[in-house]
Amino acid sequence: MRSLLIALASTMLILNAGAFEITILGYEGGNVTVNIIPMENGTFAENITVQNDVIQIQNITNGSYHVVVIYGQKQYVSTISIPENSSLKIDFSETDDPGVLKVSNIHFILNLQQGGFSVMEVVNFVNTAEVYYHGDIVKQIPVDATNTAVDEATLVQSGVVYDRISLESGKIIIKNATVPPGTMFPLAYLYFPGNQIQLIVDYPSDVIRIIYPDQISITPPEGFQPETQITNERGIVFNVLKAENLSEGTYSLDAEIPQQIQSPPVMGEDQKLNLPLVVGVALIGAGIVLFIWTSRKKDEEEEEESEEEKKGGWNI
Repeated sequence: MRSLLIALASTMLILNAGAFEITILGYEGGNVTVNIIPMENGTFAENITVQNDVIQIQNITNGSYHVVVIYGQKQYVSTISIPENSSLKIDFSETDDPGVLKVSNIHFILNLQQGGFSVMEVVNFVNTAEVYYHGDIVKQIPVDATNTAVDEATLVQSGVVYDRISLESGKIIIKNATVPPGTMFPLAYLYFPGNQIQLIVDYPSDVIRIIYPDQISITPPEGFQPETQITNERGIVFNVLKAENLSEGTYSLDAEIPQQIQSPPVMGEDQKLNLPLVVGVALIGAGIVLFIWTSRKKDEEEEEESEEEKKGGWNI
């Protein structure tokens, strides 16, 4: 009797097992790695590497699974349910046209640092193509910028894969980058400006904001208008200026340090700037500013929605 039950169970398992097909579009040779990870009710697991654009997964049992497909620098993650899903098509096609990269917004954050100014820029890129972008990503910065440091963690967390970041005179170059279609990714970097503070717009951009402490007096480029003021958790008030659809080019702004702020002693040649500490502080400060800004905008939107509901419906 026990043998009969085991045979029946084995038969049911076979009946519940089937084939699952993965088709890779844009395949140009090389290894494709497929990892199938069982979820709550899945019992099948697979981790294979093949060289083919059509991959057959045999004897996959009914249940839910995570599917991770890696091809070169590209990664695709999805979930499937067997037997409802019997196939999956993944488009790994790519373009090397940098014109598909657009900037949705730029936050140009001017702050006081080491007795002078520091600039923190957060540039939010979007791959507007329906395929992967593969190539260099170049962002211009002032040629006299010094101590430039890029926050690589934000790129990696956004799904951007690249070989390295190269810093050249007047350029940040993300070498051999791969960006999934439709992906938004931030490029955040810090530098100390030269005698002239410049904002370089080298990609089409919807919105550009200049954010600076209220204690600093600046003369912004033409086209920027006051938008709001925000206060961080330390009680420092920041002014926010905004420009929309600014033409590509180089824009200069004048800034003055208040006389009541005493400059620290000038460092000697045997003293070194603790750049990682400065970068960390600047990134945290920028994050706080942007978080407060985002929160305020969200609150305003919720208030507007509430007002619309009181009026008796939505305006679409």
